[in-house]
Amino acid sequence: AGCPRVTYADFIVHQLGLDSSPVELLYYDLSNHVAKYASPVLLWRLEEGVWHTGVVVFGMEYYYFGSILRSIPGTTAFGK
Repeated sequence: AGCPRVTYADFIVHQLGLDSSPVELLYYDLSNHVAKYASPVLLWRLEEGVWHTGVVVFGMEYYYFGSILRSIPGTTAFGK
């Protein structure tokens, strides 16, 4: 049997007395799928979207909009 394996990250978090949380990346297409059709004409190459991202950690979404902002996940002006 032996001891259970612990990752180095889990060991450090435990030793420092920190909390851990899963991290989720959210991405939003600001063009609402229009970039797929307009980009070959405007840019001479295919772009699937115009992307904005946010990171969800400890139950809140963090994103950049001139400064780093925080909100309930999926409720930003960029999409759900």
